[in-house]
Amino acid sequence: MRAMILAAGLGTRLRPLTLERPKAFLPVPHEPLLAHGVQRLVDAGVRAIGINLHTLAPIAEAMLERLAPATVPLFVFREGRLLGTGGGPRAARAWLCEPGEPVLLVNGDVVCASDWSRAIELHRRTGAVATMLLRADPRAVEHGAVDIAPLDAMRPPDACREGIVRRLLGRPERRGEPLRTLMFTGLHVLDPEALAQMPLDGCIVRSAYRRWVDEGRVVAAVVDDGPWWDIGTPASYAAACFAAVDGALGAPTAAVHSDAFVHPGARLERCVVGPGARIGPAARLRECIVWPGVRVNEPVERSVVTRHWRVSFA
Repeated sequence: MRAMILAAGLGTRLRPLTLERPKAFLPVPHEPLLAHGVQRLVDAGVRAIGINLHTLAPIAEAMLERLAPATVPLFVFREGRLLGTGGGPRAARAWLCEPGEPVLLVNGDVVCASDWSRAIELHRRTGAVATMLLRADPRAVEHGAVDIAPLDAMRPPDACREGIVRRLLGRPERRGEPLRTLMFTGLHVLDPEALAQMPLDGCIVRSAYRRWVDEGRVVAAVVDDGPWWDIGTPASYAAACFAAVDGALGAPTAAVHSDAFVHPGARLERCVVGPGARIGPAARLRECIVWPGVRVNEPVERSVVTRHWRVSFA
């Protein structure tokens, strides 16, 4: 079984942070964001992982050399132009497809503790063309609603944990059919044949999934309640870092890396300090994310502090 992490996006909402590092390589809290996805895929039994790159690709490739796990190889697909969430996997389909094995896809800007095993099992059991991991979220309609009917007809929609996607982004209209409205997590399992039906470029949901749902193909869904963050803004990025320190993604992580130096005269309140960072005696930091190798010696509040930027998430 092979997987692909979609890491080629521009990360415009995170600028200027993403002018310094590609979005999927922002530290969370001390390792690149993408490392969390790699580990979850390894735990799921994936034997090889592809990663597509575009923005700041040389920086990303240098970081990948240090990230590569001993257990599975990482393969880079560099895109000369952005192909989107549909075009990226399609361009890599010859590599991704293994006979009789599903393909796992995950958005590179997602941090989560999702269990792939339920989705893989449901995908095989239903013979679905694709299986989406979904979550309950009050922003579902705002960010793109996915409506499912329970797989077990005896279970009420609001309580269903497995289902079939019946409506996507509000279409098609299904009057009178009880459905549960959820939000896509950016994780999905695909049948190899689905990759040939991807667009050459563009969004996988608005093209391939749109067609499958409209044609009545089986698109399965698993409801996942695990911790999840879409790293789209400085605020959501900071929230993921603090959650990782608190143990939301597994074992708690030290807020201050062992390779960082904090002067005894400095004052830190709820901060993440990366490896090689140096915090001086005049520093007064409150709720800050200090990136690796950064020096700080003054008051800063509710900001991401990098070598070149101080980005507020207040």
